[in-house]
Amino acid sequence: AVMRIETVEGAVLFERAYPVAQISLAFNPSNDQTGLRSDLEGWTQNSSQTATADSLPPWPAGASQPPGFTPAVSRGRYEAARGAQGPLFCFPDSATTHACVALAGAQATLLGSLTADLASAPQPD
Repeated sequence: AVMRIETVEGAVLFERAYPVAQISLAFNPSNDQTGLRSDLEGWTQNSSQTATADSLPPWPAGASQPPGFTPAVSRGRYEAARGAQGPLFCFPDSATTHACVALAGAQATLLGSLTADLASAPQPD
């Protein structure tokens, strides 16, 4: 299964392939086409509660990572995305985490993965 974020013109901003077995949804191997389509549609919905990067937990200076978040970028890049308050798209990338992609103009940056319990709750600053 491939998660792809495209512009309305069709330019690919983000793309990542996942083996279906690693997707956190409970794909039912005996599901019919309708069930599989429903599972995939659920996976591709934005799970970010506020849909902006500033909702992610702050990364304290000197900490190895933000609380409840496994970063894929440096602290500077992560905090810059939070500060820009741009659109955020999160989706399940494991049974317990949601990958979060920050969007800024024609660029998308995978910031890392938020734990599922934090992904479902708004984050204070």
